[in-house]
Amino acid sequence: MFLNQTTTNLFSIFNSQQTTTKALPTFLIFLLTIPSLLIISLTVFGNLLVLLFKAKVGRKNTTLLVWNLGLTDFLVGLFVLPVGAIYLTQRKWIFGRLMCRIWVGADVTFCTCSVVTICVISVDRYFAVTKPLRYKSLVTTFKVIVVIVCIWIFSFGVLLCTIRWDLEWSKNNDTCFAGHEIRYLAHSVVFAFFLPASVTLTLYWRIYKLARNRQKALDRGFLMILGHNMNFLTNTLSQTTALRVHVGKNKGMVEQQRRVLRTHERIAKTLGVISCSFLFCWLPFFTLYLLNYKCNGCFPSLIIDIASWLGYCNSMLNPIIYSFTVREFKRSALCAILPLWKQIYKICPKYLCKPPDSQRIIRKKQQQLTKTNQQQQKTWTTKQHFLLPTNNQKRYVPPREKEKGAVSSLMEEMKEEKKKKKRRN
Repeated sequence: MFLNQTTTNLFSIFNSQQTTTKALPTFLIFLLTIPSLLIISLTVFGNLLVLLFKAKVGRKNTTLLVWNLGLTDFLVGLFVLPVGAIYLTQRKWIFGRLMCRIWVGADVTFCTCSVVTICVISVDRYFAVTKPLRYKSLVTTFKVIVVIVCIWIFSFGVLLCTIRWDLEWSKNNDTCFAGHEIRYLAHSVVFAFFLPASVTLTLYWRIYKLARNRQKALDRGFLMILGHNMNFLTNTLSQTTALRVHVGKNKGMVEQQRRVLRTHERIAKTLGVISCSFLFCWLPFFTLYLLNYKCNGCFPSLIIDIASWLGYCNSMLNPIIYSFTVREFKRSALCAILPLWKQIYKICPKYLCKPPDSQRIIRKKQQQLTKTNQQQQKTWTTKQHFLLPTNNQKRYVPPREKEKGAVSSLMEEMKEEKKKKKRRN
């Protein structure tokens, strides 16, 4: 991510021999300005919602990491993208040598921090799935804060290792880039992209594979437990009663485990979407960065420009991904947008649809949750019932009465056997 910082110079970053630049045509400036402004506005506004997000996203530790990711992406949209957009359309640096150093340094630091934070979030989710019982002791709030501080220190370290502070400067002082020597290439590509991407993809694949294996093992394990318990129960109860009691009990356990598996699958899908968006945005840029160094500037500047800004789009896509995968974030974002939506609707009601009532949305969500809980409770209770024959009629027996009925029937059978023995004697 941060590498585009050195190449965000878009038209001259890969061509250190270029000392003069030509102005772009007006229509091309217009075509470049529209998407640039759209990316900047969505990045700033979307990540601002993440920073103002008060609802808890799962555990508090994960929330801190998400906030750190939103902070880095927000800083990218606030400080890096506007200057980069001006540099893109003007095709020359107009802010001076000191501002060039600050801008390149901010680009390297914020983008690297964003990439590493995505990697750390994948590690956190991996521990939550693979070690659920030890997660609270392994991942504490203090440890997460320390990790966040280390992420920022690491980002500044990459900045110091990759940026040459005597930046290459043309005779006309109209370009700003950090150079493209091999040591910059090695540090930036390895530490800012390939290493975090490898860790993220590896952990995502292991989480996905673990969820699939647990699903298969759950199905096989239920059948094995059913057969084992059947042999034990048939010694005391009738075969029909044993089957019904066991199935009712273990189905409840299976449903609980299935809910846990669905949570793990949702975590894997969310992490997979974030990882895919990260690769889609930054892989073209870093690939072109390596190839362009090897062939000594053989790619057109327009292709480098598209790849560089495609990488910036990753900061824009992260809050959009959260809005579609995290329900709490979606509701919080809607509540934050509604006041502004209502004010704009009052000014121009003809061009906007009427904003929804926030209270009505909350009531509807509560009703849906209540209805879902009732259905789950009803399903749970129904599965715990079993049928007992009484006077050639079948009736439902509650779970508590189920055990009492089974025990009482056993007691009655034992009493009858004792009476028979006494009569024989």
